[in-house]
Order: sequence, then structure tokens, then C-alpha cells
Amino acid sequence: AFGLTRALVAKAHGVKADSPQCLDIMERYLKAMSENHLSPYQPALRGHWKVKWNGDVPVFDFGEWERELDRVFSKYHFNAFMVWLPGLGQCSMSSRQNPEFMGLKPGDPRYEKRLGAYLAAMEGFLKRKGLLDKAYAYVYDEPLASEYDLVKFGYNFLAKHAPGLRRMLPALAHHAFRELDGAVNLWCPQMQYLSSPELKCQRERGDMIWWYI
Repeated sequence: AFGLTRALVAKAHGVKADSPQCLDIMERYLKAMSENHLSPYQPALRGHWKVKWNGDVPVFDFGEWERELDRVFSKYHFNAFMVWLPGLGQCSMSSRQNPEFMGLKPGDPRYEKRLGAYLAAMEGFLKRKGLLDKAYAYVYDEPLASEYDLVKFGYNFLAKHAPGLRRMLPALAHHAFRELDGAVNLWCPQMQYLSSPELKCQRERGDMIWWYI
């Protein structure tokens, strides 16, 4: 997976992110990545899903996003892509955002009902399209030990409501493999941790192991 975004391309090339020039440049990047067996985080350049609510039930319109996914996967044959998911909070080494969805927080029964329905519908769409094995969630980035509670909450919630959607985590320490075992099932440690004994049980269970530098 390659972390290329429209915002980064726009900044590097001095164009506006929503301009036709940026889309043209991004398209050329997609072609280059495909030719070099790389998959961008989010290959769909045009369109996004829309959602309306009927009480606690989400009603999705995947039309534009679906057509763009069909186009890029048939043309470039990527083998992985990230699905952006709201409501589970976020964290990195320098920041933390606690879970909240539609103004609702964990502990409110409506939070689980609505977000659970949202995640299940997303998984159902990806499964119907035959893309579930290529999709992954990337919600938390290089968490410190103090953020493991958030990672466990969010990814266990995702596993409950959309168990087929892989839960990816870049990990920076050996103890992450032990402390987050079960919550994460797509591990992306730095190269020096690939031989860690802590990863043994995850490998044996069949968790996917990536790496990064």
C-alpha cells in the first residue's frame, strides 16, 4: 500500500486538489503504481458514497463510488485499498480523537446501533462487489501504549459488526503484538520487528503480516 493522496499531489505539483489538473496527475500516478505493483490507499479518484438515515437505519447510495471502483480495479488491477471509516476515533503518536458518531458517544445505545449498522452495510457492499478481500481499515497510526485502549475498543467494535473487513495497524513496539492480539488482524510493523517472537501466534493463526520502512 502506498500513501499517496490527492492533497499531497496537489501540494507537490502546485495545483488545487479539486482541479482537473490534479485528477490528471493522480491518474498518471495510478498508472505508474499499477505498473510497479503498488496499490494506493484510496484509488477511487471520483465520487464517494452517500448515506441518508431512516431512523437508525443507514440507506447508502454507493453509485458514484461503485462506478469509480469498477473503473480503477478493472483498469489497474490493484490488490488492496483502504476504506475510510468514521466513528471509531483516531490516534497517532502525537494526537488522539475519541470515538463519536453523529454526535453520539460509546455508552449511548444509539451509538452502537447506528455505527454498527453503518459498518455492517459497508461490509455488505464490499462483499457483494467481491472487494472485501482487498479492503482494509486503517484507523489508528503507530499508537503509543497509552492509546492501546482506543485501538482495542475501535477494532473490537469493527470486528463485531464487520468481521470480514481487515483491521490494519502499523506497530512500533514488540508489546503491541501481545497487547493488541485479537483486535488487529493485519499487522504492519517496521522491518526490524518482522522476526519478533511476539508475532509468532499471529502468524500461526493466519493474521496477515505486512511491513513498512
